[in-house]
This record gives sequence, C-alpha cells and structure tokens, in this order.
Amino acid sequence: HRSFSSDPEVCAQMVSAEVTAMLQAGTLPCAKHFPGHGDTQGDSHTGAVTSLRTADDLHSCEYVPFKAAIDAGCPFIMVGHIQTPTAAGDGLPATLSRVMITEALRGRLGFTGVVISDSMSMGAIAQNFEPEDAAVRFVQAGGDMLLMPPDPWAAHQGIIDAVNSGSIAESRIDESVSRIIAAKQAALDEQYAALQAEEQRLEYMIEYAKSDEYRVQYAREKLGLVLPDDIKFDITD
Repeated sequence: HRSFSSDPEVCAQMVSAEVTAMLQAGTLPCAKHFPGHGDTQGDSHTGAVTSLRTADDLHSCEYVPFKAAIDAGCPFIMVGHIQTPTAAGDGLPATLSRVMITEALRGRLGFTGVVISDSMSMGAIAQNFEPEDAAVRFVQAGGDMLLMPPDPWAAHQGIIDAVNSGSIAESRIDESVSRIIAAKQAALDEQYAALQAEEQRLEYMIEYAKSDEYRVQYAREKLGLVLPDDIKFDITD
C-alpha cells in the first residue's frame, strides 16, 4: 500500500502532517504519483496504465491529498505514467500531458514547485517513446526534472536540439531551473534556521549551567544536599 488511507480526507491530513514534519527536518518531500494510482488498471513498470476517472472524479478524490501536500508547502510532485482518457483525452501518460501537468496540476491545483517524472525507463514510456522524444514531451508538458531516462545522453541532446529548433523556448528551461534552485534554497534556509535555533539552545544551556539556580538544582538532585533557595556560589578557576 502506498497511500495512508482509502479515504481522501484522512489521507490528506496525513500527507499534510508528513510534509510539514519533513520540511521542518530540512528534507525535501515529494508527493506521488500524480494524478493518482488509486483507481488505475495495469502496471506502468511493464506497460500502459489507465485511469477512467473523469476530471471531476479526480478533483473530488485523487487530487485531495495532492492539494493538501501543495498547501503544506510540498516542493516536489512526481507525475506518474498514467493515461487519463476520460479526464485529459489526449492519449498520453500524465508524464507527457500538458493537460495534466500544466492545466490540472499547476493551473487547477496551483502547484508552483518542481514537477519530477516517474522513471522514464519504465515500460509505459520506454515501450512507446524514444528517450529524446519522451524528454522533450515532458518538458513541453510543463515538467522540470527527468528521472532515469534509459539513455540520459539522448534525452539531454533531445532537449538541447528542441531548444535550438525553437520547439522548446529557452525561457521554459529557465522556469524549471528557477524552480529547482528555489527548492534547494528553501531547504538550505530551513536547515540554517534549525542550526541557529540549536545554537541558541546551546548558548542558553551554557549560560544556565553557570547560574546559581542550576548549581543549587544540581547539588540537590545529584549530590542529595539540602540547600536554601537563596544560596550563592563563588566558584573561581
């Protein structure tokens, strides 16, 4: 099982909590697999996978946990190789579908973070598209990061050729780079804030250890001494 619950509202609450906790720990969480594998037929590792849900069905069920992740600040969403003939009607897996990535995920759900593909080596993609074609289609659909293309060099060259030919605008690449940098910077800022908080905590502990209050408490708890509250210590090196 890859979902917290079959109830979208329960799942959404759990997703929100986990995203929040991971961000506080300085980890970048990723919600997957958009638009949702809960009602799919097939296995995308070996071939095509479809969901016959309508757009409204997806919005009222599968999208609910993803929206919770987005609202909690999730920086990454992985798009699955899931065809949605009823919702998108473009005959493409969501990974390569502008309808699903740009119109649904970014437009309808308001996601502004990094869209990463599922593995491009899986059968649903590799059996039907050349590596360079799949890479170009993913970027054109609105994706940012390619995961495990079967031929990374071909995928890379395909995107370069598409930019040079004008079928992918250079500004489209800049958008993805900006999103990736923003996600990394946010993680660094969170880690820095956590380090600052820890430094302040240690400074407080050091100062407290120098206080008479701490020495009285230590003497009572560790040495078993009976001391008045107003006792003063004069400790010198």
